Amino acid sequence: MVGILALCIFSGSSVTYFLAAWIRSTSGFSSLAAIVGTVIGFFTGIYIAMGVLPEQVQNVTKFIPTTHGAAMMRQLYMEKAMDKVFVLAPPETEKAFQTLFGVVRTWGEKEISICWMAFLLIGSEIAFSVVSIFLMGRKSK
Repeated sequence: MVGILALCIFSGSSVTYFLAAWIRSTSGFSSLAAIVGTVIGFFTGIYIAMGVLPEQVQNVTKFIPTTHGAAMMRQLYMEKAMDKVFVLAPPETEKAFQTLFGVVRTWGEKEISICWMAFLLIGSEIAFSVVSIFLMGRKSK
């Protein structure tokens, strides 16, 4: 879990650094942080279940790194509880629950593994950090 938290923190920090590169004032950054925090809460399934969102929105969330971090944490934290709760239930019931609440992420019909989600977080961290450093370098000239 510590590794997943570190991946989420570094990925989120790199995205925040990227967004901060475009902001010129403290009040602008505060406003952006409030908006982004709220949007992320909806897109990661914190405020409402992922499965309740329209399909188009669910497809967009696949490109937001924090949704994968949240799914990884849900998988680890909920694994033992789901094993107990769904012990007598048909497998499709457990799968429907996991999909509805964002425990698993899918691409088409294929479930995205924890390894791929970690890779997506690392890739987003590297990409946003490189672009941000480039932007900040251009800004200082």
